Amino acid sequence: MDSAVDIFTNFVEWLTANETALSGFAALIVTLGVALSPLGASLRSFLQGRKAKAQTNLSPAVAGMPVDRETDSAPTHNQHKPSIAVLPFENLSGDSDQEYFAHGIAEDIIVALSKLHSLIVIARNTSFAYKARGGDDSNIGKALGARYLVHGSVRKIGDRARITAALVDTDSEEQLWAERYDRNLDDVFLVQDEITSKVISILPSRIEAADLKRTHNKPTANLKAYEYLLRGKYHHHLRTKEDNQIAYDMLGRAVEADPSSAQAYAWRACVIGQAIVRGYRNDDDAITEVLQNVETALNLDDEDFECHRVLLGVCTFQKNYDRAEFHAARAYELNPNDPRVISQYGELLALTGRAEAGIERLQQALLVDPHSPDDRLTHLGFAQFVARRYDDALVTFKKVSLLGVKHHAYIAACYAQLDDLANARYHASEVTRLDPAFAVDNFVTLVQYKNDIDYQHHADALRKAGL
Repeated sequence: MDSAVDIFTNFVEWLTANETALSGFAALIVTLGVALSPLGASLRSFLQGRKAKAQTNLSPAVAGMPVDRETDSAPTHNQHKPSIAVLPFENLSGDSDQEYFAHGIAEDIIVALSKLHSLIVIARNTSFAYKARGGDDSNIGKALGARYLVHGSVRKIGDRARITAALVDTDSEEQLWAERYDRNLDDVFLVQDEITSKVISILPSRIEAADLKRTHNKPTANLKAYEYLLRGKYHHHLRTKEDNQIAYDMLGRAVEADPSSAQAYAWRACVIGQAIVRGYRNDDDAITEVLQNVETALNLDDEDFECHRVLLGVCTFQKNYDRAEFHAARAYELNPNDPRVISQYGELLALTGRAEAGIERLQQALLVDPHSPDDRLTHLGFAQFVARRYDDALVTFKKVSLLGVKHHAYIAACYAQLDDLANARYHASEVTRLDPAFAVDNFVTLVQYKNDIDYQHHADALRKAGL
């Protein structure tokens, strides 16, 4: 018996020594063991004992002990990117065998956040050392060097689980976001994936909004590169000619402050592209400037999903669909939870004759980004129109909170294809009321269809509606 224990102990020793290369395998063994067999409980106890022993050699801050501020200085917040730590989710089930589920959700969130180059993510081993430590979020944040904390809890009742998650600003101790999820546990791993994807789709935008709010209280001349980048993105999203120029100026300052910022160059390319599409710029140098910024961004960081997302938009505008497809796939590979990536990918699929596949992506984007529904609904309705699913498109467009020229044009086209000419003409009249200069060919050309059949289908539908 002792020899069997020795073999088992030696195996775990070896597995631990090789945890970097074999972490996925080790996690699988632990998870299956905990969930399925008595051996799992023994293995978990053995590893927890090793972890407790190892923590005695850690620094006080990491081991969860009080920090002597006069002798042990805490890490400081990163000056160029927001820093975030994910604490282990608390298991409220009263069943220690469910610990793996609570930890699994937190670990998945850490892995997904680590793929975002816009964040500094505290390593799992460091943040998980705070499992048993008391204290407020501010002190934990200072000890970890994290501006933001994510924490939550899991309560399992029968075949259901209630999962809560929250994002906290450690400087102000303000809770920036919180959500509760109630799910059936038919498949534990699918539930983990679902919760992770929803949390990850929301956190970056909440962090960006909090950081942007702080920058508005600072004199412009004192802003750092990251904060210039935030302001540039903010004004880009407002879409007016004046804001487009402000965005361009802010991103120029971001580049000057940090010439190594790939996102600053990528977003400046996006801002110039917006100016071209909206008619704010028509000079010959605009496209050249877009391409120069894009090339610089990729040379600086080929693994920044934002760079590939922006390039997706630029290549689509240029009707370089093969390159657009490459950057769409790359952006999605690097960050499959970002609703903008998912949405732009879906729109590209619809533009290139694969509307049904585009609809699937756009429905996914709407699911993970319920806080920005109008843009997601607009793209989904467009894809449904391209797929000739006119009834579905009408249902989707009518959920948009504020209908503009584009929406009325699509709705008019849908009604026309359904031979409901009375409603088609009504919405066509709304188009001309809002934009007296509306022209079918100009409108459809800007849609960037790859195939003539889709262009003709759209133009014919609009003319049938009376436009």
